[in-house]
Amino acid sequence: MDVAAVPTDQFMTTDPFKKLNINENDEVLFAGLFAAYRGIKRNFPIVRHGRLALITDERIPVPVPFNPNLTEQLILAEVTSFGGNSGSPVFLRVGGIRDGTPAVAGYSYYLLGVMQGFFQEGTDFSLEITPLLRGSVSENSGIAAVIPAEEILHILQTPRARALTLLTIANTYLNDGRYSDAERLFKESLSLSEKAVGAEHPDVALVLQGYATLLRKQNRLFEAVNAEARATEIRTRTNPPAARQ
Repeated sequence: MDVAAVPTDQFMTTDPFKKLNINENDEVLFAGLFAAYRGIKRNFPIVRHGRLALITDERIPVPVPFNPNLTEQLILAEVTSFGGNSGSPVFLRVGGIRDGTPAVAGYSYYLLGVMQGFFQEGTDFSLEITPLLRGSVSENSGIAAVIPAEEILHILQTPRARALTLLTIANTYLNDGRYSDAERLFKESLSLSEKAVGAEHPDVALVLQGYATLLRKQNRLFEAVNAEARATEIRTRTNPPAARQ
């Protein structure tokens, strides 16, 4: 897989929104699945462009399924989204001469958020035939809902997310042979996981299994066996075997 990380300092949060005077004139783009052509030898995403349509501090009903009683903090963009685009990263392109800010040479790209879905417009109809047919048709309004990057940042800063991030880095260090750094992060992840989700949560078993792999590579077999045993015990408690017939 080709994977690119977006550093959090490129998240379009409240401060850069105000500093750069982001408004409904600004361009957005996102990469997502095009179901009609996914590629033959590999997957090829398409890139769609549009502009911000509404920035508001009011909560907006979520588009899919539309429920006026279910609202979220959303940014609306005039860009065509469709099935398969949910979760696509949405970027903001900033540059040039801007109102209230100095001219910027070139363009900068920020993560605006992730695609939530699109709003539909519907029309009721009836056909005067026998039997009488009634129903409704809907179409894409061309307005998409974007979950703001600020909301993503809040999730990434939760104790559980931080623990899983440390685990990912620890496994990377383990694969690179950086055992001392890996052990430090495994222990930090374990402590944070136990505080965030409890000592019997599957997250803890996941950390213990990675830590046990490190211990085996260092020939610390007694410690490895104990870590593996605790991981197995947690998994057994959270996913008990099916009762025999």
